[in-house]
Amino acid sequence: TPTKSRGHRILRSAQFARTPTREYNRRAASRCAYESSKWTSTLVKACQVRGFWLTSFIVANVLIDIEVLYYLYRHDPPIHRYLHTYLGGTAMGVLAGLLMFCVVRIAVRVLPTGWRWVQKITSTTPRRQLSESLIAGVTGGVTHILLDSLMHRDMHPFWPIARGNTLAGLIGNGPLHIGLGLIGSLGVFLWLLQRDW
Repeated sequence: TPTKSRGHRILRSAQFARTPTREYNRRAASRCAYESSKWTSTLVKACQVRGFWLTSFIVANVLIDIEVLYYLYRHDPPIHRYLHTYLGGTAMGVLAGLLMFCVVRIAVRVLPTGWRWVQKITSTTPRRQLSESLIAGVTGGVTHILLDSLMHRDMHPFWPIARGNTLAGLIGNGPLHIGLGLIGSLGVFLWLLQRDW
């Protein structure tokens, strides 16, 4: 009834008024901590990419930079040539994806079946493993070319369609390195939050 509802509100107000300030602050802090943890969890889930093969991503970057090491060793500039194009980077990404897929398939056959990593891999179909590895490898190859094209003027990223590199110098090396460092730190932080300790 309206009278009962009004009396209930008055009683609740009186109880709140008698609540000590310290108790109120404790409850507010608990609520704030809960909200913070909830939003942190939401952020992690939103940024999480399941099935992204970091190994394929890294191997693609290493394969591309073998070209740089080769021409540096020979003292034969320019050191950024065919692999430092979107065509070459994509090809190295596909190669890295295929290579790591084969390595994982061999490892699954050799390693003990009781290992947690082996169980996790075998729970995914080989077709999905291949697609995940290829996506990670190509992503590594393409992003490598994009970032390098911002720093190196001797690149021709759109070869054989076009020559030259209009992106070089668009962002200074200092801000670029700082930005990549911050992104990397954020990635490590999110990875640590996702781990099952």
